[in-house]
Amino acid sequence: MKVHPKVEEVTHTILEAFEAGRLPAALAQTFLTFSNSPCMRWSISNRMITALRGFSDARGFKQWKSVGRSVRKGERAFHILGPMMVKAKKADPQRDIKEGDLVLVGFTAIPVFGYEQT
Repeated sequence: MKVHPKVEEVTHTILEAFEAGRLPAALAQTFLTFSNSPCMRWSISNRMITALRGFSDARGFKQWKSVGRSVRKGERAFHILGPMMVKAKKADPQRDIKEGDLVLVGFTAIPVFGYEQT
């Protein structure tokens, strides 16, 4: 399976954090913070990535624009993982998939910026 370099980088960051024991502090920031930020609806993995990068709120470029904030010039995005879904072209009874069902085929890297980068 072909893996995009940014996706590989994100997964490596998560594994490295587990191995180094840096997770508890980062996760406390993520799960003990209450806000209506869009990133609070993200998967646990993506929220973990955000916390490991030192942010409690992160959004895409256009999401920041929609709330009246601009990403500062020269800031570099970090990436979260987004699912790549396609419609099944034919049924696969072994995997319980019907024609037209959405099927996960992999992940893509989505660039986001933290609050402090705006």
